[in-house]
Amino acid sequence: MAAPQYEPILGEMYAVFVTGSYDEVKAVFGRLAVGAEKDRFQELHQMPFGMYGQMYDKFHRHWIFMAAKNNNKADPAQK
Repeated sequence: MAAPQYEPILGEMYAVFVTGSYDEVKAVFGRLAVGAEKDRFQELHQMPFGMYGQMYDKFHRHWIFMAAKNNNKADPAQK
């Protein structure tokens, strides 16, 4: 069960799942992050399976992002 402020709202119990290369996912994530809800925002970050992040956009739609591991060590998300 979620905290009361995060209880699902009937009709809004879905998420849009975005996957692709790191560069593709990062570009889409960056555009949708503008105006996103900050209390449920997870920046793209490294996980064992690759890059992962999620957010609710300015229209309150849930987005989940996953990309293959990025081998670009110059990227700050790799640290």
